[in-house]
Amino acid sequence: MSKFIEAAYFSARKHRDQKRKGNDASPYINHPLEVANLIANVGKVEDYDVL
Repeated sequence: MSKFIEAAYFSARKHRDQKRKGNDASPYINHPLEVANLIANVGKVEDYDVL
């Protein structure tokens, strides 16, 4: 899990000035984290290399 956290932190830093298109203009990192959350919870994937 530590590699997953490190990768998320790295991505958040590198994309800190990027916003998603749309009304809420949420930070870019939110989308990949939401997708990883769906894969883990809905898809029941527990392998952090996959996430």
